[in-house]
Amino acid sequence: MSAASEAAALLGSPLRRTARLHGGDLSEVLALELVDGREVIAKPGPTARAEARMLRAIRAAGAPAPEILAEDDGLLVLELLPDDGTLGEAWASLGAVMAKLHAARGARYGWPEDHRFGSVAIPNRALDSWPEFWAERRLLPALPHLPAPLARRVDRKYLVPLADASELVARLADTHHALQVAGRRCTTYRSTYLDTGDLRLCRDHLQGRRLRWKARSRLYVEDGLCRFEVKIR
Repeated sequence: MSAASEAAALLGSPLRRTARLHGGDLSEVLALELVDGREVIAKPGPTARAEARMLRAIRAAGAPAPEILAEDDGLLVLELLPDDGTLGEAWASLGAVMAKLHAARGARYGWPEDHRFGSVAIPNRALDSWPEFWAERRLLPALPHLPAPLARRVDRKYLVPLADASELVARLADTHHALQVAGRRCTTYRSTYLDTGDLRLCRDHLQGRRLRWKARSRLYVEDGLCRFEVKIR
């Protein structure tokens, strides 16, 4: 039985039509229309029940996630969320959603079960601190999958009291200067990146293709200046 037919059977209605959605790098994603008029999403895969538990936890934290309509060991059936076709508020919305997720804290940092992103393992065993969890469960497991130059890159960042930072700035005053333009030491810009329907430009970037390009509009807010830019690499 196909994933679409199995999803229809789980929901108790015959299948009218099926459409494959963009993406599906890790598993197939299908949009289904049932004879009773319902429209749903079907996602087959070996970790369907684990993904269902994660989605329920996201919803419990108050963040938007599709309702789980049905599940079994190899299939997840989800509600079809509305799509208005615009991304204008996407980044601001993402920030608000991430804040809700980060506010949902437990006794320790982690998740009861491990997961995978394709061939990349995602270990989730709980640890006591966020820096320790991020290093041991997110950064180190990814190293074997990174290009060698990136895997060897080391950045050092320091968290210091405000008084110490102010003293450092004062000591640098004779040799370092802050750039100021039209009375401003900072500027705000908003970028909108354009892509194909199947995210070709994004995938070319992630895959490190030598010949690639990107297109964006960039608004410099304080100056009221907007440019359309195409960059070729």
